[in-house]
Amino acid sequence: MRVSVRIVDRAVACGALLLVVVLGLQVRELRTDAVALRERVRVVSTGDVLPPFEATSTDGVSVSVAHGRANTLQVLLVFNTRCGFCAKNLPYWRGLVDSLRAAPSTSVLGWSHDPDSLTVPYVAEHGLTFPVITPDSRWRSVFKVGRVPTTLVVGEGGRVRFARAGVLTREAMDSVMSLVRGD
Repeated sequence: MRVSVRIVDRAVACGALLLVVVLGLQVRELRTDAVALRERVRVVSTGDVLPPFEATSTDGVSVSVAHGRANTLQVLLVFNTRCGFCAKNLPYWRGLVDSLRAAPSTSVLGWSHDPDSLTVPYVAEHGLTFPVITPDSRWRSVFKVGRVPTTLVVGEGGRVRFARAGVLTREAMDSVMSLVRGD
């Protein structure tokens, strides 16, 4: 009788240990999922729908942001004036803007996180040839573009067709151009 009690006790202990291990693995997986979900809520992604709004560019022109009109695309280039990665992105963005000049259904718009007092000299210094807006920070949260640089392509209905936070690569540029050409 005593031997069978010990066997049962050991079996229960092993079962409890196994349960602890399984639960620990599940907790780790849930933490990973929670981090991914937090990131998804904070960062704009392909497929997100953005609300349209009106803004005034640094040169005083009224522009529609994420207007979502049929058969049009809007490329948003999000930056701040102190970001070294944004400065590294400028040659890519210039190349993109030059390539998009032949695409009448596509507009390019810069979005600076900084006030006009910092953005206007930056635009002039770097020879940016596209309109640049400086909307208040609440739009940064709504559009989930807190990270810079960010490159977005917004299509019909304000749907994000392309989203990339970080410095552009040749592959990312090709993806944007494929969207514009309708490939």
